[in-house]
Amino acid sequence: MVEKFNARQMSGFSYTTASLEPLRCEGFLTAVHLDEGGQGLTWVQPNQQYIAGGKGKADKKKRQHRMLKDLGFYRTGKDFGTPDADDFRSALAHGLGYLIRSGHEPTYRLVSEWNEENE
Repeated sequence: MVEKFNARQMSGFSYTTASLEPLRCEGFLTAVHLDEGGQGLTWVQPNQQYIAGGKGKADKKKRQHRMLKDLGFYRTGKDFGTPDADDFRSALAHGLGYLIRSGHEPTYRLVSEWNEENE
């Protein structure tokens, strides 16, 4: 499962080498995957990581972070020696969302129970 990069028009945002790095990563993953003769990558959209509910992106992200903390999954940049751990938290939330959408009952129950307790 790989988050699909979507270029977005945002005020104050310009396309730089760093901002387009996800495209290089997607190309690499696709090339490696095809060389291994697999069944195909599963691409997901960025918003599929928000499994903890919320209204609007800021609220969804806040709830996602609280859920990860409550479940013991939250990490900070200090854990990785980096300025932040946003990519880790996003990847973890995507993984949990993928498990839920794939029918993994224990993950579904874990997140559903958290959501019920935090409504």
